[in-house]
Amino acid sequence: VMGIETKPLAQADTLLQQVEEHARRLASDAVQQGDTIYGRTIGIFGALIVVCGGLSLLVSFLIIRGLLRQLGGEPAYAAAIAQCIASGELNSTSRRRTETRPA
Repeated sequence: VMGIETKPLAQADTLLQQVEEHARRLASDAVQQGDTIYGRTIGIFGALIVVCGGLSLLVSFLIIRGLLRQLGGEPAYAAAIAQCIASGELNSTSRRRTETRPA
């Protein structure tokens, strides 16, 4: 081309290609880091779900056990005895719990 020096344009093109390649590497690294963080987060939340589920089951078991001890047995059995008494059957027998509770 007449009067236009092409060497500076070629250098600018080379620099732009280097900048573009550097930006692509940075983007690829960011995506890789994001995938790693996502995988770790899923693992942590999965473990938390399992632990919280186990704790919920344990707390539920302890609450039910405490209620049954306060009631003195199965609520259905107690309701059946109350029904017998309400209907006038006072000669029916009931089973007693053999374990003793601390006072």
